[in-house]
Amino acid sequence: MELIQDQEAFKMVREELKGTLTTDPETGLPCLDPQKVIALPILQSVYTETLRMHMSMNVTREVLEPTLFEGYVLEKGAIVQGPTEVIHYDEKHWGTEGHPASEFWALRHIKWVEGKEEGGEATKVPQFTMAGRAAEFIPYGTYSGLLT
Repeated sequence: MELIQDQEAFKMVREELKGTLTTDPETGLPCLDPQKVIALPILQSVYTETLRMHMSMNVTREVLEPTLFEGYVLEKGAIVQGPTEVIHYDEKHWGTEGHPASEFWALRHIKWVEGKEEGGEATKVPQFTMAGRAAEFIPYGTYSGLLT
């Protein structure tokens, strides 16, 4: 739903997907190559932005040792919760000029880098990146930086 509201990004994703079309060897029907699909930078950005905006949960942890946090003492054995919206909507980490953290922006996770078109001409190409934001992205209830 979010993507079709941004016609420019929608067209970019459709263009990316064209390069993933292949023919199923068993049926002879057209299909998408899943290995190529998961590597599409703009589609990756849309997926990540969708998770950032729409995955909502409370991350729950048990305090293992007495801990001072933001001026509060958390006692050993206490249960603490942190809603993902707090960090996913933080302007300091996600807001950019013209694109506040509270709004869906399909290209939030794209960096434009030097590349070449098929004809060999130099151009800017999209590259998916989460550089500098891994600890602020908790789509599945844990910091993505901890998932290895």
